[in-house]
Amino acid sequence: MITTTCSPAWFQQALDTADDLRDTIGVLLVANLKGRTIPIDDYETDSIATEFLSAKELDDFIKGFEQAGIYCEVVVDEGGFLKWLNEGHFQFGRAHPIVYNVTQNGTGSARFSLVPGLCRLHRLPLVDSDAYTAALGQHKFHFISLLEHFGLPVARSWWFTKHGWWPARPPSGLRVIAKPTLDSASVGIHRDSVSCVDGSLETRLGVLADRSEEHTSELQSRQYL
Repeated sequence: MITTTCSPAWFQQALDTADDLRDTIGVLLVANLKGRTIPIDDYETDSIATEFLSAKELDDFIKGFEQAGIYCEVVVDEGGFLKWLNEGHFQFGRAHPIVYNVTQNGTGSARFSLVPGLCRLHRLPLVDSDAYTAALGQHKFHFISLLEHFGLPVARSWWFTKHGWWPARPPSGLRVIAKPTLDSASVGIHRDSVSCVDGSLETRLGVLADRSEEHTSELQSRQYL
């Protein structure tokens, strides 16, 4: 029995429901792992392997589920998940698997969305974001623009592409940090990613984009706070 203190009644009710279902529902954790996952596409200077789970991080996930009394199995990589769908689905240790996806192999847009899309195709419940939300959230400028549109407090941001700035060039003298549009885990961010807006900003951003080798050569510049 899982219990908690100083929490709303609905939260304890949710824990009670989870406890009732512990013998029928389990988590299938799908993950890319450092030292085991081979990047299907990568950058020369900043490897996407930074985004993969370490052995300790994987252990922490598993221990967390075990401590909560939740059955858990691990599948390595998107390819492993495809194999599990074809061969291992009916051998899962519980009647109803719920997928927890932390994969993001490769470069470019929508790479977070492969496993969620397969879950939708096979009608498997997913713990985290669906394919649309995962793809949208990966694009820093699109996501932060939506948050700003609906009145949530965000840092001022500008999008720099081969076509120029959107919606406009940031004000001169402002201190900004440049981030690759589609990557996470600080991939492509270095000491020289922080600078002030001046006449040579576009030249510096071009060098950063070439270094990251991002397929779209797009960067988001965000006010440095």
